[in-house]
Amino acid sequence: MEVRFYAPGTPIPRCSYAIIAASHRGRWLLVRHRERTTWELPAGHVEPGESPEEAAHRELREETGASRYRLHPVCPYGVEEAGEAGYGMLFYAEVEAMDGGLEHEIGETGLFDRLPQAMTYARIPPVMLTEVVRWMRGKGLEIPGGGKDGL
Repeated sequence: MEVRFYAPGTPIPRCSYAIIAASHRGRWLLVRHRERTTWELPAGHVEPGESPEEAAHRELREETGASRYRLHPVCPYGVEEAGEAGYGMLFYAEVEAMDGGLEHEIGETGLFDRLPQAMTYARIPPVMLTEVVRWMRGKGLEIPGGGKDGL
């Protein structure tokens, strides 16, 4: 598997996914699907007629119950595995309030200083979080988890 990050504004083939690295109260905000024991970054498919940013807003609200937040586009990305390529947009969200309900498929949310060992997609989140931390440092933003890299 190979993940590539592109400069903001770089045109990519069909953007199918939105992944959101989110923080709340100075910690990384992850979600757990109700049928799994592992954790995930909030994420989902871009629906027909929806922009990647609209998908990120929708997924963040549905999966975390976020009701007040700031969403920042980080960069487009591509993932290639077994000759198949998929493209998406990576975002960072600073969640201020989580007053909404959770989508039916999400069992719970959790706050973490570092990515837990039990991640659903073990190879993708560390790569995505590393890119978000790099972007945050470039913007002078505080890194969740007490300034650690999140990994």
